[in-house]
Amino acid sequence: PQEADTKAIMLAKFPVYEQHLVFDKEAKEMDPVLWTEVNTSYGEKKSVTLPDGSVMWLHNGSRLIFPSQFDGGIRQVYGFGEIYSEIAKDPEHPLILSSSGINVKVTGTVFNFRSFQEDSSAEVTLIDGAVELDVSAGGRTKRIPVQPGTATQVDLLEGTVRNVSIDIPSY
Repeated sequence: PQEADTKAIMLAKFPVYEQHLVFDKEAKEMDPVLWTEVNTSYGEKKSVTLPDGSVMWLHNGSRLIFPSQFDGGIRQVYGFGEIYSEIAKDPEHPLILSSSGINVKVTGTVFNFRSFQEDSSAEVTLIDGAVELDVSAGGRTKRIPVQPGTATQVDLLEGTVRNVSIDIPSY
């Protein structure tokens, strides 16, 4: 079997959280990074505070994977399902929320993300701040800026985009 870029060792498994210890082969020192996975069941919501103070709320059937600390130029997290986020401002270190075929890049903002693994679409609703989407579909990657007060819906198979205006106060 081929060797992966990183190796993970499961340390503990709880009904809600899983923690993994990951060693980055590219790092000069073998400093382990502890990754935490938070899941919600249907009918359940959870709030998660990231190492930088950002807060993410997971809705029904959602999953978030994040490190114990953010190192380097970006703050990387992985998510599926529906996640409402209030991201701490840090223009020097954008937060990237990666999911199937889409990366949401933010530097400090409030937005809602929805993309379930079984769906071929994703939606980002921007409440405040600025967001850029990098969408990979049909062998191409497209960068899409999202404006406040807009729900941007992306077909992850075709790469087509539809913007819908929303009423922010009622959101």
